[in-house]
Amino acid sequence: MEGLDSGSLIGSNDDLLIEISVRLPLKSVLRFKSVSKHWLWLLSHRRFTLRYDNNNNNLPKSLGLFDTDDVYAPYDVANPTPNPLGSSRTLASYFPRPDVRIMQSCNGLLLCCSDYRHKPSRMFFVFNPTTKQLETIPFPPSFPTESDIRMSLAFHPTECPHYKIVCVGTLEENYISQIQVFSSDTREWKISSEEFYSLSLSFVNGVYWNGAIHWPPCGGGSHWNLMCFHIESQQLQKLPLPKEVITPIIRTSYFGESRGHLHLIVNAEYSNHFCVFEMLRDRSGWFLKYRVQLNGLPPDFLEMIHVYAFGIMDVVRGETEEDTLVVVTANSILIKYNVHDKSFNYISSDHQWLITGWYEAHRYIQTVECLVICSFMSLHYVYAYYVKLVTLFW
Repeated sequence: MEGLDSGSLIGSNDDLLIEISVRLPLKSVLRFKSVSKHWLWLLSHRRFTLRYDNNNNNLPKSLGLFDTDDVYAPYDVANPTPNPLGSSRTLASYFPRPDVRIMQSCNGLLLCCSDYRHKPSRMFFVFNPTTKQLETIPFPPSFPTESDIRMSLAFHPTECPHYKIVCVGTLEENYISQIQVFSSDTREWKISSEEFYSLSLSFVNGVYWNGAIHWPPCGGGSHWNLMCFHIESQQLQKLPLPKEVITPIIRTSYFGESRGHLHLIVNAEYSNHFCVFEMLRDRSGWFLKYRVQLNGLPPDFLEMIHVYAFGIMDVVRGETEEDTLVVVTANSILIKYNVHDKSFNYISSDHQWLITGWYEAHRYIQTVECLVICSFMSLHYVYAYYVKLVTLFW
């Protein structure tokens, strides 16, 4: 009877439940989200996610990379995280449609598309590889199903806990475009009031940062465009480029976010040195964050840089500045390189890893975000499990 009273007390006390849950492994937290609607709400709320992240800040935030299909390369070779899809599962096995590809990752969620080669039959999904949960995204209204639309995912456990999808599509043949925004909270598309001429603009490979979707620069010289779309205000904004990179040809070698920082690398495909620029928080400009020299890498890898297509897959900010690394590839070989102490480790030499561009590499991060309400566990199971917790924390 004493155990029942204690278990009931814990189950009905939100503060006590949070204090216990922030000390539990991710697997248990995901299990407890299925107990009831109230627990699902409580353990998905920013009050809990902030505490959980702070209590587990010794865990790696970026665990590895997926390619566009589902080949997975963990960052830590000595203690690799297992493929979150399972050793014998593929990405397509979780979806109701064939030919699934990853379009974008954002803080643990994946934006995916099926039948991507056949526009009228395309379907779009948001998938959590940690929880294996899946949501189908309805096709945005106003755009014909065969139109060439561009989607970008926005999600952050504290800034944007209800994920958003920003879709750019063309309305007319004279390149008049429109933006629509889907919210997982309302499950509806909202048409932005702003229409614009889009002939010289590119809206592919969007990156969520600081409340907005940012698209990498295109063009060159004085005719370049670097754009962002503010999700709350529903406004487009043109952004500056670093003065050092305004050249006749601007080729984006990397564009991405890590730990709240937006990074840009340009024109670095055939050089063993490059500059990593970081955007100021108010978006007024960029500053040079890292000057990376790859001279310390093995000679055979440096030789491949000059022979094969060279790609920068990821820029990963560490828990401390000294832990920051870049992930580079040449001829299917992946290497992580510390920008401070110049150390490196091979991540993968798997020849399945054939991609050469950052836009085809999708970071994997564990997240407790719940896409759908799970079927509730039995009260008997909940009671039994929590009686065990009482003995540990009560």
